Parts: sequence; C-alpha cells; structure tokens
Amino acid sequence: MKELIFPTDPTYQPLGPGACDRWLCSRFPNPLQDPDLLAVFSTSDAFSARETKAETALDNFGCYLWLVLSYNNLVITSDQNEVSLGSFRDSSATLADWLNRSVDARWFSHGAFYLSGIGFSRESTPERSADITRYRFIFQRLLVHGDRWIHRESINNADLLPSDDHASPDDQGDPAILAYYAVYGRWPR
Repeated sequence: MKELIFPTDPTYQPLGPGACDRWLCSRFPNPLQDPDLLAVFSTSDAFSARETKAETALDNFGCYLWLVLSYNNLVITSDQNEVSLGSFRDSSATLADWLNRSVDARWFSHGAFYLSGIGFSRESTPERSADITRYRFIFQRLLVHGDRWIHRESINNADLLPSDDHASPDDQGDPAILAYYAVYGRWPR
C-alpha cells in the first residue's frame, strides 16, 4: 500500500498545494460554495462564536471531518493510497490551512478543530440524528470516490461494532460508525 506522507513534526509548517490538498479538494471542492455542505452543517446554535452562517457551517464541517480523519483513523483511496492527516493537532492544522485557503481568509486557527472536536465527543453529542446526518454527508462523498474508512478503534475492539446486521439512528454506539454503515452497508474495518 502506497502511503501519502504528511508531516508529523511538532514544528508543523502549513502544507503547500500538495497531496493532502488535492485529496481534500477532490472530495469537498469549494466548501464555501457547496449549498449541500452548508445546509447539512449549518446550525441554529445561538451561542456560535462565528460571525456568519457560512463560517459556522464550515467550523462544524471541519470538526466532523477532523473526527473522521483523526483519532488514528485512516482513509484508503480507490487506488490503495493511505490518507492520514497525522496526529490530533497536525490533522487540525492541516484542515484549518486547507479551509482557510478554500475561503481565502484566516477563519480557522491550527487548534480550531482539535479543541472543538474534543469538546463534543462522538458518543455524547446531544443531537444524535444531526451527528449521523453530518457523518453520512462526509462518507457519501468518500464513497463516490471509492474511498473507505478504517476506524482504528473498531479494529482493536470488535465489541464497538453492533452485532446485528442492520443499524438505525436509534442504535447505541458511535454515530460515525452508524453513519458509515448506513452509507456503505457494512461496518468500517
């Protein structure tokens, strides 16, 4: 398996237009101009620190994408390339840099998604159906390109996956895993 290399050095430098950007841009082109993305990740949260709905939507999108791509999870592309954005902090910085370039602004700091993602655990977010919808959006984009998700915790802990052969939003467990099943028809490996 060919591996895409991303810096994991603590002195992280923003990636130029490289492999990570090309992969992200091919799956989520022009996020600020994507009405489906903005609708799925919008929130009516009156406590949002962001100034516009678009900023709030992209902030939410970055957090969910961070949760999918960090925690030592991987994405395997259709041509068997391994996409790994690095550690918690590195993956947050990579996503922040990419989103900032995509909106041609400095909306997100390197720690934005790391700190926000830690704030809402995948298992304790109050609006479970919204979580599943948002994860489904991400996985649907990955599936279109033939990508698959490797959930590291599931590999090491088979009991994290439901034992029955179907899943619904009412099931207990990680909403990301349930969303993956809903999109792919199988549990992540």
